Amino acid sequence: PQTLEELGSPEELAAMGDIGTLEDYEDVTVGDWAEGAPAEAATPETTAPATYNVKDSKDFIRQVRPEAVRIASVIGPDIQPDWLVNMWRHETGNGLSKTTKGSFNLGNIKSGKSWKGKKYNAGKVWEDDKDGNAIKEQSSFRVYDNFSQSADDFAKFLQSKRYDKVRTAKTKKEFYTELKKAGYATDVKYVDKLMRF
Repeated sequence: PQTLEELGSPEELAAMGDIGTLEDYEDVTVGDWAEGAPAEAATPETTAPATYNVKDSKDFIRQVRPEAVRIASVIGPDIQPDWLVNMWRHETGNGLSKTTKGSFNLGNIKSGKSWKGKKYNAGKVWEDDKDGNAIKEQSSFRVYDNFSQSADDFAKFLQSKRYDKVRTAKTKKEFYTELKKAGYATDVKYVDKLMRF
C-alpha cells in the first residue's frame, strides 16, 4: 500500500478532481500517527491560514475525504472515514459555514480555556441547553491553517478519556451516540441529524 505522502498532499489530491472512493484508500497508512505522534495544532506563531477555497458540498467532501481516511484508524480501530466525513459535513454546513471559512475547523471544536492557539470569535450562536431548549451563547472556535491540521487536532481531541467509548464504537450510530453522550454536542437531535447523511 501507498502512504498518503506517496499519493500527494490533500491539496494535490483535491486538485486532481475525482480522487475515487473511500475504498480506494482503505490500505493507506497513517505514518507518525500510528506511532502516537500527532501533529501540533495551530498556535499564535503560525503563518496566516491558507486561502479558504471550498466551492460547494462536493468540493468540500473531495478536500476532506483524504483527511478522514488518514485519521480514522488513529481515532479507533473500527472507525470508518465515512462517519467522519458525514460528521464534518454536518458540523460545517458542508464546509460553507461562516465559522468554518474563518477557521478550517472541521469538528466545530470550541476554543476552551486550555486552547493556546488562534481563536475565531463567532459571537452568539445557537446551542441547546441540557433540556433541549435553544439558547444563544457566546462562542469562539479553534482556528487551523488548513483541513489537515484540523483533522490532526480532531483525532488528538478524541484521545481524552472522556471519549473512550467513542474510540471503541463499532457502528456509525454507536460512534455518534457516544459522541453525544460524552458531551461533544448539545443538540438533542445530534445523532438523528448525523444519521441522515
